[in-house]
Amino acid sequence: MNAVKGSSEVRSVQSPTSDSFCIATVAKELQFCRLDGGDVDLKHFAGVYEELSKFIGMLGRIFEFVQKDVNEKIRNINSFYEKNPKDYCSIAKMIVTEKGGKNMGKSCCASVLLLNRALEFVMDFLDSATEAADSDSMPQICRTSYDKTLAKHHPWIVRKAVGIAVHTLPSKERLTTCIKGRLAEENELKEFVRRVVADGSDVYSRIDAMYTKNELHKIV
Repeated sequence: MNAVKGSSEVRSVQSPTSDSFCIATVAKELQFCRLDGGDVDLKHFAGVYEELSKFIGMLGRIFEFVQKDVNEKIRNINSFYEKNPKDYCSIAKMIVTEKGGKNMGKSCCASVLLLNRALEFVMDFLDSATEAADSDSMPQICRTSYDKTLAKHHPWIVRKAVGIAVHTLPSKERLTTCIKGRLAEENELKEFVRRVVADGSDVYSRIDAMYTKNELHKIV
């Protein structure tokens, strides 16, 4: 299976430190995520989240529990892949391998499903936050993105906790600085974010379609 290339290659940028978020790395991993036939590369999907986990960590200490949960799911995916790379090289093969098995709630399918739900939120928030004016409210932008995406999967108590947590978000200026990292200009950042949102939304839709086809949305 071959990765589906974007309309243009991701330009190289100065390598970031290992613990700093790099939007260019997300863009690169997303390019290699998309395989022929609507499939998604599992290892590169985990790679996308290894970088997005750093972004979640930038949102403040109150989001540390979210980052910890994401990292646990990444480790679970990587563990399945390392033990059986042939059957876990892509989302489609993973589904064939696991569908109908016991304890699906702790399967690789379950970890991917939960991360994919969150991917829809992260893409919407990244897009909205980057395009927002400096005077716009980050808590409101984040809450709007959450309500459009993840909220439908969460019970009332989680939705209530999110409503409190968003008020601890950093300012637009600080968040933009963190996302931009070593990129030279804000226009360059917006270019990367648009590419990431487009490719990330495509990856989300591909996985969502495979889970719908195989009736796997209710395993967790």
